[in-house]
Amino acid sequence: MEFHEWLQAELARRNLTNTRFAELVGVTQTTVSRWVAGERKPTRMHAFRVARALNIDLKIMERWGYNFSNAVKPAGLSIHPGDRCYYICYKLMEKPDLIPKMEMVLHAIEE
Repeated sequence: MEFHEWLQAELARRNLTNTRFAELVGVTQTTVSRWVAGERKPTRMHAFRVARALNIDLKIMERWGYNFSNAVKPAGLSIHPGDRCYYICYKLMEKPDLIPKMEMVLHAIEE
């Protein structure tokens, strides 16, 4: 299953419109439509937001090549090298104030 197929199924399963999901992720409805159509894939920062908006483990996003581990330490999370993505999400739930910093680090890494 490709990312766009998975996303389309998740949005349908959750009764989320592209417009509502775009609001949750902080992108335009056109951007979500392109993701769902398979025309584009989210950047890593947006993939992080997708995971947060759908309340899913970041590990699920690894299926499509997203890796968040190199953004964790610069964002200020103290985790151990063997910690998996689900633990990163758990730590971010404990410290939601670090979420904007994590997004900023992800954005900087992508540039």
